[in-house]
Amino acid sequence: MRKPLVNLLFVLIVSVLGNGCAKSDMGAKGTAIIVTPSSITAKPGDSLSFKILVADSTSISDFYATMETHNVSLKYFDKYIGEKKFNFTFGFTIPPGFIGQLTLFITANGSEGETKAQATINVPGPPEPSLNVYDSIVLGNYANANIGSFLSTALSVVYNETDAKLHSSDIDFGFLIGVHTLATLAAPADNSYGLHADQVDLGVVHWQTRHTTRFFSTYANDFDIIKTAVDLESAYGNERFAIDKPLSTTFLEKNMIIGFITDGGKIGLVKILSISPGANSSGIGTMSIKMKVQK
Repeated sequence: MRKPLVNLLFVLIVSVLGNGCAKSDMGAKGTAIIVTPSSITAKPGDSLSFKILVADSTSISDFYATMETHNVSLKYFDKYIGEKKFNFTFGFTIPPGFIGQLTLFITANGSEGETKAQATINVPGPPEPSLNVYDSIVLGNYANANIGSFLSTALSVVYNETDAKLHSSDIDFGFLIGVHTLATLAAPADNSYGLHADQVDLGVVHWQTRHTTRFFSTYANDFDIIKTAVDLESAYGNERFAIDKPLSTTFLEKNMIIGFITDGGKIGLVKILSISPGANSSGIGTMSIKMKVQK
């Protein structure tokens, strides 16, 4: 949330060199202002300072500093009369929550009139998270008429049988309860789907794209421990190179943590929140999950 500039905590520290520095003639008439640094990137809460040199061939009658952002301008005056050269330090703290750009203007009136210099402070917003986190996704068993069975992990979209066929390139896995495998998450290419008596026939074998999402086991606490895509990569990146990972994970129960790798190489974790009472191999029921997956 952007906050008004009036919340900035400004501290102006001025150190006048005056007679303590050489009063040499600068040559051509005019005023010079040097601001260091001229540009900087910071974050809310940072304390910054700018070193500013103002010099004139004859004398500087006055100067002032102005900070501007979001159509708000604050002016700070401090006058020096009769000096050719002086340094000062301008310091301030960026308040929590401020996002945007600040511009520091230094204006001095010297022998040739008004001279200006400026510096910019960029305060970017937080980076986009590199990990998608979904707190509640409900998948229907294969015969559920109201809730789809198929999930796109990239989009967090659940598709029913009809829509899944149209969007087969997005589908990473589906939920079903098998006769022998019980609660199962299976890639479209897994043999859980098919035309035989012990398979589920949802037309998956006729999809244009049948992804080969692979599953792997995880440590019990990793779903909560892993906070970023880097954490996920560090913990399970090597799973990407394993060629013997199954296309389904079976006998799932509440609170189990399952890892998966999509055909696009994205690593993710699923936590089973619940399986509805009465869910069975006749196709009724639902599974609720939480999911973390790399973007």
